[in-house]
Amino acid sequence: MRRQRSELANFLRTQRIKKGLSQKRVAAALGYSSAQYVSNIERGVCSVPIKALRKMCILYGIKREHLIAVMLIDARARLENVLNSKSVRKVKR
Repeated sequence: MRRQRSELANFLRTQRIKKGLSQKRVAAALGYSSAQYVSNIERGVCSVPIKALRKMCILYGIKREHLIAVMLIDARARLENVLNSKSVRKVKR
């Protein structure tokens, strides 16, 4: 089963494109030598370190409140998936 891209990944990609920034430029601003790092974030392959999120907010002109709202959407979706999962492990007593 293919993992669905997170709301945060989509949001960050959209904001980068709106600002007219390349993945390579963002990677350099974050201290990485390869655009692959930003690509991985935008595809939801890896999570974003908090330090990188702070810098991305500044680069993209994102308000912290907006970023938090998007992150809460992701957290809620993950929690709902876990709670709705049919394969719940039994807890040993």
